[in-house]
Amino acid sequence: MNFEKLKRILITGNLLRFNPGFEYRGNQTGNIRWLAHHVQPALQIGLDLPTSVLVWSESSRFDGRAIYRIYDRPVTQQGFVELLNENSCKALEEYLAQHIPDDSLVIGFELPELFIKAFDSMGVSYVDIMMAPIRFMSDIVLGIRASRDDIHSRLLLHALTEAEICVHAGAFNARLCRLPSLALREHSAVLAGQVSNDVSLANQGQFIGFNDFKDEIQDLVSTHAQVYFKPHPYANAAQVKLQKSVLKQFGSIQVTNENIYHLLYQSELSAVCALTSSVVIEAPYFGVKGRMLASYPFPFVNQGCSGPGGFVQIYDRLHQPSFWAHVLADGDAPSFAMPVGILRTTIGQAWGADLPKATVRGGRLRSRMRRDVRALTRYFRRGSK
Repeated sequence: MNFEKLKRILITGNLLRFNPGFEYRGNQTGNIRWLAHHVQPALQIGLDLPTSVLVWSESSRFDGRAIYRIYDRPVTQQGFVELLNENSCKALEEYLAQHIPDDSLVIGFELPELFIKAFDSMGVSYVDIMMAPIRFMSDIVLGIRASRDDIHSRLLLHALTEAEICVHAGAFNARLCRLPSLALREHSAVLAGQVSNDVSLANQGQFIGFNDFKDEIQDLVSTHAQVYFKPHPYANAAQVKLQKSVLKQFGSIQVTNENIYHLLYQSELSAVCALTSSVVIEAPYFGVKGRMLASYPFPFVNQGCSGPGGFVQIYDRLHQPSFWAHVLADGDAPSFAMPVGILRTTIGQAWGADLPKATVRGGRLRSRMRRDVRALTRYFRRGSK
């Protein structure tokens, strides 16, 4: 598709993700609408093109169950992960074509690889957006990939640089240095947990887990004085319980609920390990060696992927008409000042980057002193009666 034919923009996302217990709707409607609310004004100002939103809900014409039926898969977690491993087919492309006008450019939030394959086969141009594996900065870093060479080339002109990340890491470490020491064992390691059905854990039609890497975890335990297991902050209780039960076989792994970045800052920590977590990629910015048990599945330009299909790290651009006008049409449009951290604030997730202010060392020390003085005063008053 060329831009002479482009007349509209369709905003969507991973329409394969179902809502457990409510299989007649997907669970990504909130994320898709979150993206739409952020980009629609910028697209309207910068390109003056109509935009629409495609979700899987009770009232939408799109029904994700139709795709499960095409591939003869149940609407279950196992059916979902198997779909992610499938190739496109004519029936899928015909169903998608009913909902995506051929003069549209698709902007998607975490588009599934099955859709990417279908769009490539159908000739649908797309821009795919995900959360990049740098989570400690003042706002969310996005990974953006495009199907077209020209869009990809212009995305590269907006790429977040390594120097910018290092400067932000320095500021974040300045916050961490004010927190009290956690007194970890010398030469220790952190094993970071993940949400068990995270798409990054999908591999050959299965979700991988700690059970698939027993030898590697045993090696981690054997080569460190202590291994601390840090559950993911957004994993539910059942997932964390299952992960803990798997790790019990290694005996000496200790569970911690300390902030992951606070852990990374400790001088006693020599390594952080995870299945595919972004914290492994972030670890070097805190002077810690990162070890990923499985291959990181998302191709990023700064990690060696070149050409269209590689995600480009973008920071502080999503709302800007100037960004979308340039990237999509090589045009000009205005830019506007936006509140710091607006993406993180509106999505309501920080992945641990929202360090608690109450733990600043000086403030905590003064608080302890005041508490101790009050306790002593009460003690002596009781004794004098």
